[in-house]
Amino acid sequence: EAQSWRRDYAESKAEAAASRRTLVESQAAVNALELSLPALQSSLAAAMEDLEDARASCRSTEARAAVDTEMLGAELCEKRRAVRSTAFASQAMATPIRTAGHSEQLAAHEADEE
Repeated sequence: EAQSWRRDYAESKAEAAASRRTLVESQAAVNALELSLPALQSSLAAAMEDLEDARASCRSTEARAAVDTEMLGAELCEKRRAVRSTAFASQAMATPIRTAGHSEQLAAHEADEE
């Protein structure tokens, strides 16, 4: 019976030592992770700032593109209107006047284009 008791004691002692080693190794790993945490948090904060800057830049670019597109569309409409008016006026001058009211026709033509 003493032999059994010694064997159980030795097994328990070995298990306790293994558990202590595992605890020490785990604690060392936790300490290493805790040491790297501030650097990781700092990197994350910098990346978030860069992301916000990129988003702001994208919004600004999209707004400028929308304004430029609108301006170009308005300019294109104006140029088309001018070309049509010139063509209409040239056609009116080349065509003999049969009735009065060419000014009204030009005005009506321009109004239709708007």
